[in-house]
Parts: sequence; structure tokens; C-alpha cells
Amino acid sequence: MSWTYSFTQFDKFESCPRSYYESYVVGAPDMQTQELELGRLSHEAVQSVVLGLLPVAEVRDWVVSRLPETLWLTEQDADTIADWAQRFCSCFRPDGSIECEKEVKIEADGVAVQVKVDMLQQVGNRIIIYDLKTNKDAYDPGETMQLPLSSWVVAEKYGVGQVECRLWFLRYREKPLRAALFGSPQMEKAKNWAISTARAIEQAKTLPGSAGFPERPGTACRACGVPLNCVGVFPPLTKEMRLDDIGADQIAGHALRLEAALAFAKKYLQHYIEANKLSSVASNGEHWGNFPKPKYLLTPERLREFGEMVLAQGKDLSQFLEINPWTVLKKDNEHIKAWLEAHAEKSTVTYFGHRAKAPEAA
Repeated sequence: MSWTYSFTQFDKFESCPRSYYESYVVGAPDMQTQELELGRLSHEAVQSVVLGLLPVAEVRDWVVSRLPETLWLTEQDADTIADWAQRFCSCFRPDGSIECEKEVKIEADGVAVQVKVDMLQQVGNRIIIYDLKTNKDAYDPGETMQLPLSSWVVAEKYGVGQVECRLWFLRYREKPLRAALFGSPQMEKAKNWAISTARAIEQAKTLPGSAGFPERPGTACRACGVPLNCVGVFPPLTKEMRLDDIGADQIAGHALRLEAALAFAKKYLQHYIEANKLSSVASNGEHWGNFPKPKYLLTPERLREFGEMVLAQGKDLSQFLEINPWTVLKKDNEHIKAWLEAHAEKSTVTYFGHRAKAPEAA
């Protein structure tokens, strides 16, 4: 094999072969989203501070100066990134040698694998990998193959028997760090996974066109960078053609058709589920169904009391004016939830949508 593989390629092929095909065979550019831009600039900011290239007090101004090159970010995002950088650097110990965006490549059984590490720290004989995340949901280092794969590649290159991996979730004020120590068992598993996945990709490439890369709509669609190539109404994006080349009027027309088709599909699916008395219908990890959502009603007097109580908790009252149930259910709002449970008239309604977990049967 002459191709060099990465975790992103392996993961994309496993979650949706068609997405891999569009990105790495066709060469379609990933669409820029707010999440991608926020992740890119927050990584650059934290790494620049760690390397001593940017004072932490100047992060906000630095981000503001970069805003013109982004599509979605605002000065509010600059405030967010500055806060994340300050909190990370107040906890990070810059011992030993530190390298950022470190690329490490090895070859095993004819498969070339390259990983890019956000931060690689060497303290004596210890190797520590930092992976900065802007995810809203935290998880442990062993829940995906990314860090076991990185550990294997780094351990092979540096000649060590184990690697300490640290996931740092920048959004989290409390317990942002998830750590694990990976040794031979985890590394061997990652090696075998990489080799078998690489061979599956090579086999898929022997088939004509996209025949070896079937679509797999599901949870992976949320993070897909090439969804427009998949729906079939847009001209396929390639290395030579970008979204701007299609024209805003055509994109607007496509969006209207997609919106109408989506509304029909959801209405049909909801009718099918209800008519057949099903709790949900699943597609590759995503469950469609009627999910319960709490609803609170307050008298004017109770609403006034509620406002005073929220302010006393040091919270922003504007977040709660509509009594958004998802805001109330956050862990740090337990006192507010308890007050609502005691004083508000509560009812439960359902909404039709999808989550990673199926709704409970009625």
C-alpha cells in the first residue's frame, strides 16, 4: 500500500464509507462550520500560549484579529476562546519539552499510519499526549480508537512501552480532564484495528466508482463535512469546485427543496411510528420518535419570585425567561429545578426528533 492513513480516515470509513469516498477519493472540501472554526482557533490560541508565542492576556485581541478569515465566528466567540485558554493554562504544567501539532508516522505490515498530536510533552522518560476538545459531551480516552492509535504510533517512534493520554474538554469548568495510561494491550488492539481497516479501504477502492463505499446515514451525519455531495441535489463538490461556485440563488433553491423534503419525511416517519404503535425507528445509532419534554407554568407572583431566586444564584435571568427545560435540567441548575418542581405547574409534552438514545415506550 502507498497510501498514508490517519485516525480520521479510519473513523470516517467505519462510520460512513460514502463520507470517506467523498472526502478522500473524490477530494471534496469539508464545509466550514462554526464548530470547526471554533475548534481551529481555540487550538491555535491554547498552543500559542503554551509555547510562549502569545501572552494569555492578549488571546482575545488575537482572535478578534483573525475573525475576518472566518465565516461564522464573532467577538463573543473571541471571549469564549480567551476564557478557555486562560483556564487551560492556569492548570497546565509546562515541564520538560513540548511540541504542538506534532506529526508522527510509522509503517506496520505494509500500512503507513500518521497521527497528529495537539500537544506532545516529554518529561524525562514519560510521554504525555494532550488532545484538546471543544465537544459539548465529554468522554474517556478509551471510548474511541483515536488516543490508543496515537499512543501506539508515538510509542513505536519514541521507543517507550506506555503513553499517558489526556483529553482536555475546553468547555468544562469542572473536571475538564479525562486521562488514561495506554500500554501494550491497548496499542496492539489499535494496531490491529488500523491494519484491518486500511485493508478494507483498499479492497473498497478496487470496486468501480463508489460501489465499495455505501452510504450509512446515522449519528456520523452530524459531523460530516460533505453532506451536500450525499443528498444528490447539488453538483458534486471536488477539489476544483467549492460551494461558492454554485451560486447563492441555486443554493437557496436547493435549501427550499431540502427543507420541504425533510418536513415531509419527518411527518411521514412520525405517522408511521404512531400508526404502528412503535416507540422509535433507528438508523445507525440515531433513534426517531416522540421524546418527552417538561413544560413549566408560573403565576405572575411566582414568576417574580423565580426571577429573584435565579439572580440570587448568580445566574443570568435572560437564560430562564422562557423557562427553557434544557437549561433547567443542566447539572449546575439543580436548585432552580427543585424550586420549579415545588412551585410551578408542570406538564409533559413530546416533540418529534432524534437522539442517540431511543425514547421509552409509552
